[in-house]
Parts: sequence; C-alpha cells; structure tokens
Amino acid sequence: STRVLAIWTGTEFVQQAPAGAHVGVVVASTNFYAESGGQVYDVGSFNDIADSSAQFEVTSVQVYGGYVLHMGMVVAPQIEVNKEYVLSVDYIRRAPTAANHCHSHAEPRPAQCPRRVGRPARFDRAPRVLPLRL
Repeated sequence: STRVLAIWTGTEFVQQAPAGAHVGVVVASTNFYAESGGQVYDVGSFNDIADSSAQFEVTSVQVYGGYVLHMGMVVAPQIEVNKEYVLSVDYIRRAPTAANHCHSHAEPRPAQCPRRVGRPARFDRAPRVLPLRL
C-alpha cells in the first residue's frame, strides 16, 4: 500500500476529488511504469485497503518535474490526500508490453535487453512499444 501525497485537477491541488473527477495523483511509492523510452505506461487502479474496491482508475502514467503522475478518473465516492491505497497494475496488459519492449532491443541486430553493452544509448532506442505492437 501507499499514501496519496497530492491530487492535481489540472488547475490546482486539492485535498480530495469526487467520483467522476479526472485528476492526476502523486503517491509516496508506486509500482506503475510511467511512459518512457518508447514503452507505453501501465494502467490499473488504486483500491481501498478495507474492501479492495476500486477507488481510482489509472489510465495514464507520466513523469512531470521528477514526479510520477497517475492520471485517471475517480470511480468511488472520492479519493483523498494522506489516505492509504493498494495500487493494482493491470499485469495482463503489462506482460506483452514488457516482452515486446525487451524484444525491440534485439531488432534488427542481436542485443542484450535492456541495452547492448558497450554501445551508446542512441543505438538502443526502439520505436514506441505497445502491448500488441513491437
């Protein structure tokens, strides 16, 4: 579990967001992968510790100013700053993305994943990696 540190509405920081609100959430620690290096972000949910019900559906994860911002929609009564939530990544979606990402470093030449030893990073850049596209 982790604690919500901030909720961003797009114009201001708030202490809580009601159901239906589209917001960005910063947490103390995360197991979500933010979009980076051509690999698409994770999706999933923040679940209530007491009953495991989804409180916030994560539809995008980006890094802004060094902070990982989980963007999505509040689906339960509300999400609150300083409350603990269990973060749940959609691993069914992540698995093929991760496999395609690793494989993308092997094309068009043999290479180690995640990068070829002894080569500058620019030689190991891959195209955008999605769950169903390499």
